[in-house]
Amino acid sequence: MKLTPENTNLFFDLDGTLIVNGEANEETIKAVIYAKAKGCKIYLNTGRARGNLLKSIDKLSGIPFDGFLCAGCSIYTGTGCENAILETTLKSEEVDKLVRYGCDKSYWFTVETIDNIFIGKIHGEITYTKKQLDAFYLDMMQQLSNEKVVKISYFPPKGTKDDNISKIFSQYDWVVYPHCYELYHKGKNKGSILEIFRNTFKIKDGVFVAFGDSENDLDFFKHADASVAMRHAPDLLKNLATFTATTPNGVAELIYKLI
Repeated sequence: MKLTPENTNLFFDLDGTLIVNGEANEETIKAVIYAKAKGCKIYLNTGRARGNLLKSIDKLSGIPFDGFLCAGCSIYTGTGCENAILETTLKSEEVDKLVRYGCDKSYWFTVETIDNIFIGKIHGEITYTKKQLDAFYLDMMQQLSNEKVVKISYFPPKGTKDDNISKIFSQYDWVVYPHCYELYHKGKNKGSILEIFRNTFKIKDGVFVAFGDSENDLDFFKHADASVAMRHAPDLLKNLATFTATTPNGVAELIYKLI
């Protein structure tokens, strides 16, 4: 399979794909810039909300992104996500229930907003009193009082699971990892955002290629025209992929193979 660059849209996952172990490989950046120079459109499709994304985007300096798809529910253009095409946030009463749940369960958790990321300072290995958990809850809600919340991720104590989350909060989509539970707005995960993007910009004939490495890329791959799994991706994702990288630098490997 060879792609016609001027008709190709490349969508990259961030963590584990463009950034691995906290760093962006120089060859990866060069390969993405090469694809852009050939005529491809370059997009980031990340589970992170904008505020969390901007904390790491400087590591990808030099890549001329055409747009950003964030947390399955937001679309931005501009080099720094400055132009919001679509943003979906949680209602205050939803945030209240979700934060309360994390505190009551003594979960370490993250709350991502349009502009920031907040971390619940609960340590899952410690037993807290109700008074302490109430204090955690009030402190978090105070921090979030002027924020537009996009998503929440729960991290139960090591070795434990929470099979009730998807039942209690069935109004959301959940991605289950071995170590955490990640909330997405119903019908707006990393896969469905591709269709929203396609319809918003009226792209009928363009080829969408997805690059990813983890569980939250499963629907991403299902909605793409072609997909590339990193070498370290779980087998579940590799089984869906059109291509699987054979080297640690899977982005560069497959860009040069396909374009």
